[in-house]
Amino acid sequence: MNFRKLLLFAAYGAAVTSFCLHQRHIRLNRLETVQPYAHYCETESTEILEISETAEISETEKPAPVPETESALSESATENSETVPETESGTASESVTEIPETLPETTEIQFPLELNRATLEELCALPEIGEVTAQNIIDYREANGGFLNRQQLLEIPGIGEYKYALILPYLYLETEYSLPEPEEPETEVPEIPETELTEPPEESILPEIPSINLNTASKEELLLLPDCDETLADEILTLRDRDIHIFYNILEITLAEHVTPELFRKWEPYLTVDDDGSTQIPYVRPYEQETENQENQENQD
Repeated sequence: MNFRKLLLFAAYGAAVTSFCLHQRHIRLNRLETVQPYAHYCETESTEILEISETAEISETEKPAPVPETESALSESATENSETVPETESGTASESVTEIPETLPETTEIQFPLELNRATLEELCALPEIGEVTAQNIIDYREANGGFLNRQQLLEIPGIGEYKYALILPYLYLETEYSLPEPEEPETEVPEIPETELTEPPEESILPEIPSINLNTASKEELLLLPDCDETLADEILTLRDRDIHIFYNILEITLAEHVTPELFRKWEPYLTVDDDGSTQIPYVRPYEQETENQENQENQD
């Protein structure tokens, strides 16, 4: 059994070595075919590089063709350069200032602004403030020696209540004083001349007139009323005897044509409609009056 194992291991080793040798032989054959081609490529590339370098050198040595316009400009420049006088620092071409490669950066405006030190550009950055109004602010500041209070902005033309409220948060003063209150002009009180005290007028005393019953009064009694004339007395009697026959209320006297409310006010204290002094009596319908009269007659019988 051991002998068989040894034979198997020997055969396996021989097979492996033969396979490795075969692979090495294949690789060598490939290298032999590739190396000549690589050498050929290297030689070709070096020749191409040498040709391109010589062509570049020849092109640089040759002067570039100058167009007619450029040659004319160069000739005129040389002629002018002869006539240009030299400055203290050199020729005129040397005195030209060089343009800086980078422009200066613009500084950002930081709010709030100190009102007595703000520049024109800073004031123009305020909302609703243009260049004219900003210049007015600076002129006012210079004329008055600075701002004492921000409320003085309201005195500048172009700034009203709306703009003042809009720009107020963006401005401040290091020392802000309260403005003096405007003095009110003294108003002279006219002297009232002394007047002698007069006694109040005595109350008008009504004339002593007896109460007048409109249902029984005669013309002479009616003439006792204030401002009553014969015409008015006749109208009242005609109203009573012909039209209404009986006064139920003293207000019915105003049904006369010329009896005005003013006259009624004067007569009111003296007028009644019955002997008891009443100013009105209950209204009785005509048929009720007839029945009442009949009852009275029956009672008497």
